[in-house]
Amino acid sequence: MDLSDFGETFDEQSYRETLESVSTRYGSDPRVALVGGMMWWLLNRRSPQEMQRIRYRRFHRRCRRLLTVRELLARRKANGNGISTPQPDEQDLLAMLIDEEEDDPLTGLGIESDSEPPPPSGVLWNRMDQLTETEFREAFHVSPSTFEFLQSSLSDRLTKSNTSMREPLPVKKRLAATLYRLAHNCEYHKIASLFGIGKSTTTSLVREVCNTIISHFRDTYLTLNGDSESDCTAQSKTGEEIIPQCVGILGSVDVYAGGASWDDTHQEYMSVYSNKHALVFQAVVDSNTRCFTHISAGYPSSLTNEQVLDSSGLEMSFTEAFAGKEAKEIEGTLVPPLVATDDTDLESRPWILTPYSDVGSEDEIEQSYNTKLESVCKVFEKTVGDMQARWQIFSGGRNGRITFNAESFETIATACAILHNICQTKGDEVIQGKSEKEGIYFRKSLVQKEQGQCEDAPMRDAIASALFEHSENNK
Repeated sequence: MDLSDFGETFDEQSYRETLESVSTRYGSDPRVALVGGMMWWLLNRRSPQEMQRIRYRRFHRRCRRLLTVRELLARRKANGNGISTPQPDEQDLLAMLIDEEEDDPLTGLGIESDSEPPPPSGVLWNRMDQLTETEFREAFHVSPSTFEFLQSSLSDRLTKSNTSMREPLPVKKRLAATLYRLAHNCEYHKIASLFGIGKSTTTSLVREVCNTIISHFRDTYLTLNGDSESDCTAQSKTGEEIIPQCVGILGSVDVYAGGASWDDTHQEYMSVYSNKHALVFQAVVDSNTRCFTHISAGYPSSLTNEQVLDSSGLEMSFTEAFAGKEAKEIEGTLVPPLVATDDTDLESRPWILTPYSDVGSEDEIEQSYNTKLESVCKVFEKTVGDMQARWQIFSGGRNGRITFNAESFETIATACAILHNICQTKGDEVIQGKSEKEGIYFRKSLVQKEQGQCEDAPMRDAIASALFEHSENNK
């Protein structure tokens, strides 16, 4: 028998010792020795994958111990020099010596989920009251006053009762952990370390807080306001009033998706616009307030903008919201409240204002109208970019793609839109340098249609003539 047939993990010396001991005890029958040796090998062998995992666990345990010792030495040195520096508790540092491979499945496989070592437990939560306003904005992407407003508004819904097992997490910690997750799209284990809570608890509380934000604020901060007494005139990015009777800007975005859950088997999520796996985010934006008034998220990106619009229920909501709004006479034509878009594929909707689809048209009125409509529709891109900058989880942050499923994306996108509207209402500015449109693709028209198929042609012609006349008078 060739001992190499048993693989690399077979220990020849141990086998021979076992063979000799079994032969001595049970006589000289080699069959008994062979059976005994094989049983020992089967019970004590370890696969190469298991040995690799053991080596990785030992390596990461040593790294954590070295980091802990370094923190302790730095703390003692600072105290010896009479320097008072905020240091984590010694109990928290010693907790890093505990083997925590089971908490992170990637670590058990020898893969680091984050290139940086985890921060000491509760380091951000312990310093939260000492943060300056700038540090607070950098951490949570909201102002302290907006945070207090959210905390007071959600306190009744997020407060948990005490049990015999443990005390519940305070509302402030729940809200802070959720906002940090939405703002930075960091891993759950990092949030657990920053706020001193369990990883599984972090996963559930983020989902719970997002659902609470949606249920509490949706009717107030995410609604089509047809009762407003303000003039229905859309503004451009510079604040110039351009399109009359325009109560919102409609647009659609592909949000790229990636990871193990998004492979070639999910063809329904392969976008017909960006040719990538993505989920659709369709929304209406108020050009005056830069706030979302209606959103539909989580649809497969294989659907066209028309198909998403039919499934969203926007037409019914728009009709009900502006049923009592009077039409305005423009150039002899009654024009009701309309939603503007730069997608010519939606020309068949009489309540949607679309551009002229003629390519290369020499009509000055049509060219002037298309230019002004394009300027107004840029507000939609700016608003989505600002929301993406505030809440990086919307598009996957630095990864440039989301990894969660469609149902989770709908919840997160809705919560991000509501929080964006609250920040806009409270006057919170977007952090400079963070407004980037990575991981998303603005869906435009798929095909160019021939002129004459537009349902809102009379109203569009009246608006175009009025805009051209107004621009000529201002020259």
